[in-house]
Amino acid sequence: MVGSPGPKDDLRAFRVVFDGKIYLSRAAVGAVCDALSDRSADKTAPLTDRELAVLRGVAEGQSYKEIAEALKLSVKSVETYRARLARKIGCSTRAKLIRYAVRNGMVAP
Repeated sequence: MVGSPGPKDDLRAFRVVFDGKIYLSRAAVGAVCDALSDRSADKTAPLTDRELAVLRGVAEGQSYKEIAEALKLSVKSVETYRARLARKIGCSTRAKLIRYAVRNGMVAP
């Protein structure tokens, strides 16, 4: 469900809290999951040259196909490197990868 919560959601929240339990909205659950995934990232593992190249490509707005062609890899390999990046640095979305690359001086803002 997208948008603001409705009366049914308010009633559900009231009932849950009234029963002595904790109620979290979908947005709150998403934020908690994002925070937990960031904590589980393997920030001690250094990025490989290929991972850095894929990260730069993503941050520069290239498609996986464009990155694959530039690095002479298959699209599947680029997707694999991107998944490894997500695990290592805790950035599960393209936007988070871009933010990470900009904050760490890998690309110009």
